Amino acid sequence: MPVDQNGDVNTVENQTEGAGASPQQKPRHRMSTRNKALFFLTAWLIVLMPFLFWWNTWFGRPLSDAKLDEYLKDEKHPRHIQHALVQLGERMAKGDAATPQWYPEVVRLASHPVEEVRNTDAWVMGQAMVSWCFFARCSRISLMVNSLPLPTRFMT
Repeated sequence: MPVDQNGDVNTVENQTEGAGASPQQKPRHRMSTRNKALFFLTAWLIVLMPFLFWWNTWFGRPLSDAKLDEYLKDEKHPRHIQHALVQLGERMAKGDAATPQWYPEVVRLASHPVEEVRNTDAWVMGQAMVSWCFFARCSRISLMVNSLPLPTRFMT
């Protein structure tokens, strides 16, 4: 290493201080605004998509009476019917006195063309077995011809 006349070791720092030049720095690469926006959007979608999937498939979300009526009659979306049936079953289990108003709809859904709706309907009927009036209505339905074991299990 070179030594100057004062006995100091000449380094790059010492040489640049005296010359008044700033030390060379590597250029800092920053994300462009566009890249930041894309990164933020991607992160937001990674969080949002599972939430939306969960929200649309979870039957635990409480439904108002009006929504329950609407969902029970929504023939285009069987998951809405299932959601309403699950909510109705929970209300029956709690002893809600307003549930008998939906019994005719539950009876109607026993012959629904979608198997999952019939299974959920049979489960709801099982929840309401304490109501002999409802049991009498259910027994008139020919669930016995259904090839699925779940709905027939509740009727035997």
